[in-house]
Amino acid sequence: MKLGLKFFAIFIVCVLFVAVMYGIRDLVAERQQLAERVNRDIAEQYVSSQRVLAPLALIPINRVCPANSTTSNAACKPSTRWISLAADNANWHNALQVDSDSLKRGIYRSMLFHNGMNYQAQYDFSRLSVAEGEQIDWSQALWVWQISDQRGLNQAPTLDINGHKQTLKLMLQAHPRIEGAYYAAPLLATDKPVKLQLQAAFTGTSDLSLLPLAATQIDMQSPWAHPKFEGSNLPQSRQVQDSGFKASWSSGFMNENNQQYVQQCLSRSDCKISLYPANNDWQAAAVSVFNPVNVYTLSDRAIKYALLFVLMVFGVFGLFEVLKDLRVHPVQYGLVGAALAVFYLLLLSLSEHIGFTLAYVIAASACVLLISCYVAAILHSWLRASVLTVLLLGLYSVLYFLLHTSEWTLILGSGLVFVVLASIMLLTRKLDWYALEQRHLYHPRTHSESE
Repeated sequence: MKLGLKFFAIFIVCVLFVAVMYGIRDLVAERQQLAERVNRDIAEQYVSSQRVLAPLALIPINRVCPANSTTSNAACKPSTRWISLAADNANWHNALQVDSDSLKRGIYRSMLFHNGMNYQAQYDFSRLSVAEGEQIDWSQALWVWQISDQRGLNQAPTLDINGHKQTLKLMLQAHPRIEGAYYAAPLLATDKPVKLQLQAAFTGTSDLSLLPLAATQIDMQSPWAHPKFEGSNLPQSRQVQDSGFKASWSSGFMNENNQQYVQQCLSRSDCKISLYPANNDWQAAAVSVFNPVNVYTLSDRAIKYALLFVLMVFGVFGLFEVLKDLRVHPVQYGLVGAALAVFYLLLLSLSEHIGFTLAYVIAASACVLLISCYVAAILHSWLRASVLTVLLLGLYSVLYFLLHTSEWTLILGSGLVFVVLASIMLLTRKLDWYALEQRHLYHPRTHSESE
């Protein structure tokens, strides 16, 4: 077979390999979508992510027309407007526990968290003022607390007002200014400062968002070592260690934005306070709990290096052909490429059941052993096959390191390509490529001669 024709045949093998890898990559995406769909189903049937609003003082103010008023009825119409009184300051403490094993369906798992919150604030009701002809309707005034998925509460939250404890009740009936279900307690008439403490324990999946309504210091701690901080403001300070994380937020911007949304909503007759408004007006301190070893993400990243793998292996074959006068048929190139592709199928299928690290070790070991045994027969020597074995072991080791160090992926990957290219250039620097067609390169010597 002429050299040019063989290069073309090997090129076709590489193209087929790339096509197979695209198919495997599509399979990875399909399995990931299935896992996400199962997680959504679990959230719908058990409990979803949680969005929690700070306690809200909701107060109605009635406009009253005196019975003996000389003003015409057209000029004075009884009406009700609602206001919200913000706390002077607040502290919001959260103790987060993460459970990655409780919610399972088949081979899929959903991340579940348990949060114990303690909210403390002080309200100054002496700042309340009403216009002439208006009066506060304390009989309808409420302390309101909202959480997006009430299924996550195993018991009702408790509210402490100036040392007097009471239980917040779940209100399912419609409220003129609140969208959906909420927890409430009566707000008694007062013109003095009020110290409030709300305690609640709830569960959720994946994401927790806290919506402050006052100048609030938000603290969170957890033994979970893999948080992802999201929301409008990142924590002012955070410590993430193997033993867990601690984070704290100062809610200046969030508080002003959220208070503005509440007041604007209450000023409109067609608006109700909602945890999920159409324009997503809330600003939140949020954290997402996730499994850092996402087998689908890691598998997809591994596939991106597949072409580099096959080119290196084929390059070793080519060097043996050129330097040792051996012959390797394009079909044999194709079979070795197929073995390299099977690694990714094994990695994906095994990692869904036994975890990524163990699956990676098993898949890489199986493929290295298979290729080594096959190449020993092709190259007529276990010693030559050992060169490829060492190369594959090194590549799989480097790949595993790259998959777990995303910050260094680019520099390490480019460095690896440079080293391989430099090695090939060094080994072939004195090779007369024009003379290859004139040599009996494709008439291999006997096994005894090749030794």
